[in-house]
Amino acid sequence: MRAGAFTLIAAAALVPACLRTGPGSCGGDLPSDPGCRCPDGGLDAGPEPDAGPARRGGRVVIRVEDEPTTLLSLAAPGGIVRRIVDHDVQQSLVRYDFATGTPAPELASRWEMSADGRMYVFHLDPAAQWHDGRPVTATDVAFTFGWIADPAGGCAKGADFTDVASVEARDTATVAIALDRPRPDFLAALDAVPILPSHVFGKNSIPSHPAARAPVGSGPLRFVRWDKGRAIVLERNPLWKGPAPFVDSVEYRVVRDRRVAIDLLRRGDVDIVPDLDGAPLPASADWRTRTYPLPGVEAWICATSRPFCSDPGVRTALARLIDRDAVRCSVMGCNAGAARAFPPPRFNPRGARGLLEAAGWVDRDGDNVRDKGGARLALTLILPDGRRSYESEAELVREDMAASGVEVNVLLVDESTYAERLRRRAFDVTIATVDGSSGTAAAFDPGREGLAVVAATFAPRAFALVRHRVHGLVVRDGRVEATRLWVSPSPRGGNP
Repeated sequence: MRAGAFTLIAAAALVPACLRTGPGSCGGDLPSDPGCRCPDGGLDAGPEPDAGPARRGGRVVIRVEDEPTTLLSLAAPGGIVRRIVDHDVQQSLVRYDFATGTPAPELASRWEMSADGRMYVFHLDPAAQWHDGRPVTATDVAFTFGWIADPAGGCAKGADFTDVASVEARDTATVAIALDRPRPDFLAALDAVPILPSHVFGKNSIPSHPAARAPVGSGPLRFVRWDKGRAIVLERNPLWKGPAPFVDSVEYRVVRDRRVAIDLLRRGDVDIVPDLDGAPLPASADWRTRTYPLPGVEAWICATSRPFCSDPGVRTALARLIDRDAVRCSVMGCNAGAARAFPPPRFNPRGARGLLEAAGWVDRDGDNVRDKGGARLALTLILPDGRRSYESEAELVREDMAASGVEVNVLLVDESTYAERLRRRAFDVTIATVDGSSGTAAAFDPGREGLAVVAATFAPRAFALVRHRVHGLVVRDGRVEATRLWVSPSPRGGNP
């Protein structure tokens, strides 16, 4: 699926609270109960305490909840791989700030876009070099996109770049990328394309190459070793020309059990336990708590092949029947931020009923379900079995839709069936977490990928537990910025 409108990403498993909606609760036509009103930013732990000037040296141990199968995020674009290597070890042409919607130079020091939006010319930073000392060249960029475009190459993001018409290395430091059509989110999409060293991989299979597990990158940290089943270790890159990381090394420790991870944190064997969901744990003598937004937003999505979904008026009506404030505070207990991307209309059942009637959906047979041309306005909501937050959200919204003559039937399927049904667009409606980086009103129009966002309900949030000796924690797009961490002497021992 191309990333031109939005991209489905992994969803957080979050725990529901109360399930009340309608006037007088978290949302509705009347003012909400102030006791169930979430702050716009969600729950936050406040600013980090002042620890004085940053110092260099030491190491930081960060927990990851699973072990990746590769260290090439283009081969397996799961969140764990990206959190370990992207931008710190392997760099992209640009670094995109999804919070502000602005691109920044990374391997490319500057770029130009043609007036019609179909040609980008990137000029590489002359100081960019691989960890083995070889320079980063335009040939490396063309090599990377050649692999992405190869359907037999094993790249997991090929479908996201089918609109790339050509990639030309004009000289060693200049590369031109031509698109079939204008793509406003192209720079944002490049954030997830780490450039690969062509001299390392050559003509060999990239996913099975040894460098897929021991990457040669160009970033401020370089790969040291992978202790299978235990940890992946990175260290400061001595060839790096930019601002150097503060710590000497970063270890990503594989700890699958959350309780074990917290116990290791308490003992000082782990410094940061990020990406925890649910209600944030209170600070203690061993750690402080930091909350942060996760990439994307949770949204209701419909397949544009369905007649109701292809009608913008009906989609808007359905959006007005989804009380996002109720979902955010009742289902999430305020452990989520307000959805900024794909802004839906306000919860307004009366307005929704008017839009449905204007579109010809009227209850003609008195069964409390609207119909048109012999078809009932009955939607099948397909959900992956076991996602309690999805099921709770569905139950809440289903009641409001039923009150306005829209029937919603929930179908629970296993994860593999769910993924396959989404791929084939074989569903009416679903709930998923989507990349909201390009979320605008245009997302309500059917796109070439055959999906449309009906309404975004909330922005998922997570929290991290951080030992008091670690400072400078910044989480950006769901990634701990390891290069900004620094440690102070720990009077209680722990990692040096």
